[in-house]
Amino acid sequence: MEFAEGSVNRLARELVLERQPDLWVTTRLFAQINMTLYDGYIAVWNAKYGYNHWRPYTAIRMAGEDGNSKTMPDPHWAPLRVTPPHPEYPSAHAAGCAGSFDLLRRLWGDHVRFTMKTTTAPPGMPTRTFTSFTAAANECADSRVRLGYHYRYSTDAGLELGRQVAAHVVEHYLRAK
Repeated sequence: MEFAEGSVNRLARELVLERQPDLWVTTRLFAQINMTLYDGYIAVWNAKYGYNHWRPYTAIRMAGEDGNSKTMPDPHWAPLRVTPPHPEYPSAHAAGCAGSFDLLRRLWGDHVRFTMKTTTAPPGMPTRTFTSFTAAANECADSRVRLGYHYRYSTDAGLELGRQVAAHVVEHYLRAK
């Protein structure tokens, strides 16, 4: 499985080669991307084990045991890929993408057309083209719901967390003098 740090750093390299910013801007961008990713992951993992929320796989299969007479279990339901073996809330992938793409948006504006490559896309879809960094972050989050890994509120929380971490990194670290 490819995580956000692989695909976003690869995209940032491509954009830097295409746009040729100066050395300070380039160095700062990569440092901030990776600070945002890892600070975001720390916050996500702290929350995941603090909330210890079940994943859709468990919730759907065990709906008859949730105390809600309006939910019915589906013991045969399965996500599109094997569910990660850790708590669900919030989405780490959404947080990582949102924070990273927010940094790219801050540097180059939101309406930038680009194509991303990923090693985990379905066959026949190794690339995706976007018209904005915001659209890419939103699709990144949405992919986790579509796979069956997360609930929408978990990816929404991940998007918000990632953007907040990016804002904090920009406001407090590696500022131009």
